[in-house]
Amino acid sequence: MTKRDNPIALFRSVVADERWLRGAWHKQRDGKDYLCLAAAWGKPGKIKSASDCPTSLFPAWLFELMPTLDDGVSPEDVPWLFKGFADRADTMAGFDYATWERVRTGFLIATIRQSMEWAAACQPVPAPAYWQQVVDANNLVCEALAGNGNLEAARSAAWSAEAAAWSARSAWSARSEAWSAAWSAWSARSEAWSAAYRTVADLLFKFIDAEIS
Repeated sequence: MTKRDNPIALFRSVVADERWLRGAWHKQRDGKDYLCLAAAWGKPGKIKSASDCPTSLFPAWLFELMPTLDDGVSPEDVPWLFKGFADRADTMAGFDYATWERVRTGFLIATIRQSMEWAAACQPVPAPAYWQQVVDANNLVCEALAGNGNLEAARSAAWSAEAAAWSARSAWSARSEAWSAAWSAWSARSEAWSAAYRTVADLLFKFIDAEIS
């Protein structure tokens, strides 16, 4: 494989030239090719979806996650995100299936727990009746992912908890103005959303680094 065809070399050339992109897979500006986090692992214009990414290099789930991270973090964090992958790419390319499964499982559990922490902070006092059902379902999923439970049962509990939450929301539909106001206030917190995606990316790098060390 020549340097021009090597996914890691292609990605690092994007980083070196600061040709990172968010919100699109590929754009040309001033004669230069700008690429998103997933598309940068291939020649310009060759990767148009996660399914086009080189899964012989990294697992498909990682490439599917990349656009979410790229678009989610703040513009100021995009260089950090790209450089984080560039710095780890050679070692990551040497991970076997078992190593990637440890990374994926740890990352999923940590992300669920982090999400629950954020969600708990948003609950009113007292918490809605369905909230404990949501907590229990997420704990079951984490235990199942860790190999200590039944994933099908956990999935069923999660669906039940979601249904309970939606039913409660429907019952409160008469309070639409209050919901709209609350949603507008939350949506305005774009900085908080960007910080959340930065935290998720940090969690991913944490589990990758644990395998490197």
